[in-house]
Amino acid sequence: MNDKGESSPAQRSAFLALLFFFTVALGAAFRSKIKVSSRRPATSIRNSVSDKEHITSEYPNDSVAGVAELKISSEQMENDRGHKGWYRKWKPYFLLINVLTLAAILWYACLTQRIWKEMHNQVSLMHHQLAGTMGASVSWGAAQIVNDDFTHAPMLVMRIDQTGHAAAPEAHIIGEFQILSLPDLNLLSSIPIHEVFKPLNPGGNGARYPLEGFTRLDERVSTQTKTVTVKVKVGFDNGFGDRVGDQEFCFSYIGVYSFRDERGQIEENTNQTGDFVDCKEFKARMSYLRRQTMQPMSPP
Repeated sequence: MNDKGESSPAQRSAFLALLFFFTVALGAAFRSKIKVSSRRPATSIRNSVSDKEHITSEYPNDSVAGVAELKISSEQMENDRGHKGWYRKWKPYFLLINVLTLAAILWYACLTQRIWKEMHNQVSLMHHQLAGTMGASVSWGAAQIVNDDFTHAPMLVMRIDQTGHAAAPEAHIIGEFQILSLPDLNLLSSIPIHEVFKPLNPGGNGARYPLEGFTRLDERVSTQTKTVTVKVKVGFDNGFGDRVGDQEFCFSYIGVYSFRDERGQIEENTNQTGDFVDCKEFKARMSYLRRQTMQPMSPP
């Protein structure tokens, strides 16, 4: 029953199913009753035999006994014909009721299935809408090369940031970073990255990796002979049980630079530790910067 007191399609289907089986059972019961009544019970046969003997003893004439026996048999046939005639009369109606009930059950079953699918679609849509507006979101934060506080050796620092209203119960960074030579970009070393954060902190999480063979000279474009390329995939749980597919990122490192262009304007890094740019833009941008930094800075 729903809030308005109306029966659901599933309840009506169950009621029609019970009505169908009750009708079938009722028809079977009447049919078996007719078959039983069509057979003469032993008591009726004995009564008929005793009546016949009584008539024969009272009327020794054979013709009278034959008439009495014929009369008894005709009465029994009339009785059997009455029962069978009643069943033959109502049998089509029982059959029609069974067929209509079965058709109604099938119709309500199809209707119930369609309603269930529609409800399932509505629930899924509400789930996606709620997850889209209230779920957690994780994005690539930044990659930087910094100097360690104690050893002053270059370190690769990566960070992912959390946005959205809910907290991500799990996030991961999977991939590798490579150290490549310049300008031919030959592979010098490759280090795997596999970081899993459970849960992700509200301000995001990061990881640090030492850069073997990367020197302070490689932190400036004018003296840079190596670069670092980061290739990672970032995935997370949005807090509603949905796994957000891995987002791919690829960045390459450009050291610190500062020069004056033809218009007399200074071009320099946005920060003092160099920048990671998209891998697709790295070669063209690095070639342009190396040409500019090799030239003496012109006066303003």
